Amino acid sequence: MKNIIALLFLLLTGFSASVAQDIITLKTGEEMKARIIKLNQKDVTFIPANSVDTAFLLREDVKKLQYQTGIIIFLTETDRPELFTDPGNDSLYIMGKNDASFYYKGYTAAAAGTLVTSIFFPWVLYQPLPVRQSLL
Repeated sequence: MKNIIALLFLLLTGFSASVAQDIITLKTGEEMKARIIKLNQKDVTFIPANSVDTAFLLREDVKKLQYQTGIIIFLTETDRPELFTDPGNDSLYIMGKNDASFYYKGYTAAAAGTLVTSIFFPWVLYQPLPVRQSLL
């Protein structure tokens, strides 16, 4: 009975691991199932499905990355990030601004502590150590 439960558990976990894959869509329209490891400015590092080797594709050849969690990243062809022309329309900006005004109500204590520390600490650091006189 224990062997049947263990076998059933292994089959279910193996099935879920094979179904839950990331999908890389190339600019040619070809889709690859893989496990995406890293995305940086030059390339996409991944492990292809049914493989243990690490591979990479140039970022300029990739159109879209779709993670198993449902997150989709479209890779644009521009080298520069887009600037916010009107940050009032960005919901994350508005939420961050509201969060800051609600939770951070003044920095007077932190500013005073920084001022005292920056004035006092270098003075303490460069004071000569007292010379002890030996009893001999």
